[in-house]
This record gives sequence, structure tokens and C-alpha cells, in this order.
Amino acid sequence: MASLRRPLASTFALYANGKRSAVQGVLASDAADAVDPFVSHRRRPAPLQGVATDELIQRMRGSEAHAGPLPASGGSANVVVAAQAVALDPRAPLRARTRLVKPAGSSFEITSDERACGSRAPCGLALLSAGISFCYLTQLLRYVQHRRYDVRAIRLVQYSPYALEPSASAGPLHGLAGPVDTHLFLNGQAAPEVMQELLFYSARTCFLHAALASPFEPQLTLSLNGGESLPIDFSHRAKN
Repeated sequence: MASLRRPLASTFALYANGKRSAVQGVLASDAADAVDPFVSHRRRPAPLQGVATDELIQRMRGSEAHAGPLPASGGSANVVVAAQAVALDPRAPLRARTRLVKPAGSSFEITSDERACGSRAPCGLALLSAGISFCYLTQLLRYVQHRRYDVRAIRLVQYSPYALEPSASAGPLHGLAGPVDTHLFLNGQAAPEVMQELLFYSARTCFLHAALASPFEPQLTLSLNGGESLPIDFSHRAKN
């Protein structure tokens, strides 16, 4: 919620064929050079041996309403996603089932582990950060494939700062989120200006980066033991 209640201006850095280049049309990252994931990870990341893990994302069978991408409608459109989280056992990870309602689409079950000592799945914030990078890379690959650019070995390092801080009145903790800092690594024979355009247009068309840049006031309701749903008022809370 903290990442939605106030606008966050994402920052970017570009590494073309191993060399950091100036970015254009987006806010430049002031962070030090990120380490190329191909250097820091010699092999594909995998769970530690002997540590039990759960299947993180599962597509629910029979949920596909369309065999392919929906046609472009132009302009703006509302997208409705329904989600239901189930905690059958407080000692087990949380399973959330999401479904694209409008337009109709697939349904997935996502597992997160919010327990203090949990290690069977990533926490919800880790999944949120992964979703942002996935959305950004999806847009980038669409441009690469559509324009048939000679770009390969694409990877990304993303910094997503989160924190908990007490309010001014020393009351409950408030969640804070900082701007997302994306470091994009591109390789290939494409011209430098092409790689600049890929970073820029991918940032402009990424739905989640657009959501982060705009303030959204959450609308939440609380129902206890199946009782009446009561709205939660955020107006008296400090907006961080």
C-alpha cells in the first residue's frame, strides 16, 4: 500500500555491452554500478539442498479464456483482478489465488511465506518486486521481437527499498516504499540509440512503473468472522 499511496519516480541505469551509458528521457540512477547478474551468479539460482520449498506460481487448469493475446483496444481501459488469499494453517505459507476478471484471463495460485522464521517461499514484497521487473522486461522483449533488434543476453538488477517506521505520535508502524531503481544490461550489435530507446519505451509502457508514478488511495474493507464489511478510514493517518 505504501508504494501506491504516494507517487514514486523510478530511476534507471543502462549498461550497453558491458559499459554504463547515460540514459535519456528517464530519471538517471545515482547508485554505483550494479554487478552484472551473469558475473555474480555463475549458475542458475536454485533452492538450498535440504531446504523444503513450495511451488511458487501455479496456473490453474481450465482458467484460460483466450488462446492468445487480446487485441489492442486503444486509449485507456480498466483492468479488474480478483484475488483471494487462504491461510489454512498459521504454521504454513499463505496461498493467494488471483484471476483476471476484466478482460477475462488466466488464474494463478501464488505462494508467499510471511512467517518470521519462514523460508518455504518469498515474502509478499519480494513477489511484488519480481512482478515489477517481470512487467518491465515483458514490454522490452515485445519491442525487441517486434522490431527484430539485434539485442541479446538481457538481464536486470532492480533495487526496491521498503521500510517500517513509527508515526510521529509513536503510534503504529507505517510502511514506507522508496523509488524503484532499475539497472538494465543489454548486449548485441544494435546501435547505442536503439538500446536507449528500448530502456525509455519499456519504462513508458510498463504498467507497474506507471502505477508507481501515480498516487492511488486504497479502498479497504474489513469483515470479521463473516460479519458486516466495514470500510477502513485512512484519512486520519499520516501519508508517507
